[in-house]
Order: sequence, then structure tokens, then C-alpha cells
Amino acid sequence: MPSLRQLMYFACVAEYGSIGQAAE
Repeated sequence: MPSLRQLMYFACVAEYGSIGQAAE
């Protein structure tokens, strides 16, 4: 089971990626 820190990191990466795509 993933840790809370891993889940938060994944959420940040996913959000950052979506923002990057939207900027393009």
C-alpha cells in the first residue's frame, strides 16, 4: 500500500503535468 507522501507526490506530478499541457 502506497504511503501518504507517495500519494501526495503523485498528485502533485499529475497536476503539474496537466498544467503544463494546458499551458501549451
